[in-house]
Amino acid sequence: MSKKVKIMIAIVSFGLILVNGILVIKLSLEDRIMNIPAAETNTSDRLQTENIPGIRITFAEGFYYEPLSEEIKEIISGKSFQENDIIDYSDLRQVTVRYIGFDDMEYEGMLIVNVQVADDVSAIFKDLYDARYPIEKIRLIDEYNADDEASMADNNTSAFCFRKIDGQETISDHSYGIAVDINPLYNPYVRSGFGERDVLPVNAGAYADRSAEFAHKIVSGDVCYNAFVSRGWKWGGEWDSPKDYQHFYKEIY
Repeated sequence: MSKKVKIMIAIVSFGLILVNGILVIKLSLEDRIMNIPAAETNTSDRLQTENIPGIRITFAEGFYYEPLSEEIKEIISGKSFQENDIIDYSDLRQVTVRYIGFDDMEYEGMLIVNVQVADDVSAIFKDLYDARYPIEKIRLIDEYNADDEASMADNNTSAFCFRKIDGQETISDHSYGIAVDINPLYNPYVRSGFGERDVLPVNAGAYADRSAEFAHKIVSGDVCYNAFVSRGWKWGGEWDSPKDYQHFYKEIY
């Protein structure tokens, strides 16, 4: 082999080594760029990002919310969700929370609420959980075929349900996903002029007298009241008439 050919081979080999080296460096840099972890979304950013389809917003371990899954849409369609001109699936979020049951055991529940209060609801139920505030059960009202009275009679804590207020033509706050009913059997809806249905649920008569002492009664200034009211929510127990002791709501419309 001539000296000239050897020199040409050496030059080509060096060129290949150089190109490969640059390529390795480039790929290494790209790998590093691809592996940079995303910055965590802080509380102030949550409402700016939650309109992205399929995103889950985690408030704390065990407390998060996300757009309604197809499975949940199927469950609530024709029950708690009725076709209407007021609210759409995209306006709602499914909120997963932990809570302490009446047996002092830990459970997981789900509430459906308006996207504008989902962050509040996550924080409220985290406060209640941290305080070990007892809630008997948290189930979608659809498990009761969206029958509000059946849900209340079973002392189920719930939120969204597209319906009218009992005995009225007015759309309930629950239809907008801006209300939560807490331990409703022990904190009934009390009115007058409806005879045997002055107290709802009808099996809550023993708890209509708010001067009586009994467990699970919501009162102004207690843990449950403060968790909601400190975040701008209002309590039906402070209405002049009727009184809705289970009912917390936020005026956003």
